[in-house]
Amino acid sequence: MLRMILTFSITANKTKWYIERLNVTIQDIVKEKEEEKERLNDIIAGLVVEKQKDKAEKEAMNERTANIEAMLKARF
Repeated sequence: MLRMILTFSITANKTKWYIERLNVTIQDIVKEKEEEKERLNDIIAGLVVEKQKDKAEKEAMNERTANIEAMLKARF
């Protein structure tokens, strides 16, 4: 009887240890995923800013082109 109780106690301790290890592993994975998500969000934010700058540059270039065309039409 005592042997069964000791065996059960050892098995319960092993199970508890495995569950704790799994929890730590899961927490590590979640942390890595959150860090990856944050990194990707930073990349996306940078791309959005770049796109806005490109759009502003394109609009400025179109305006300059229109001004040059107007000047050329006025001369000729």
